[in-house]
Amino acid sequence: MMQICVRLYGPLRGLYRDDQATLLLADGACVGDVRNALSQLAQQNGNQAAAGLLAVSAIADEQAILRDHDLIHAGAKLAVLPPVNGG
Repeated sequence: MMQICVRLYGPLRGLYRDDQATLLLADGACVGDVRNALSQLAQQNGNQAAAGLLAVSAIADEQAILRDHDLIHAGAKLAVLPPVNGG
């Protein structure tokens, strides 16, 4: 098992304690597993809107936007970046 930290931004801030979530995932987990774990937490907290927003949000590490099939390493620091709008 591995532990990762995920920072939350935009409308997802405040969804979890300290605007971040600490997840415990199986070794060999990928970004899609992170997205699913966060979505399950949102649903358990009764926040269906956040679960839907997570489905369309980008997930990044300290260097790049990641794809759902990218592998995550123990101790990874990720960020969930929801879509933005405006002008």
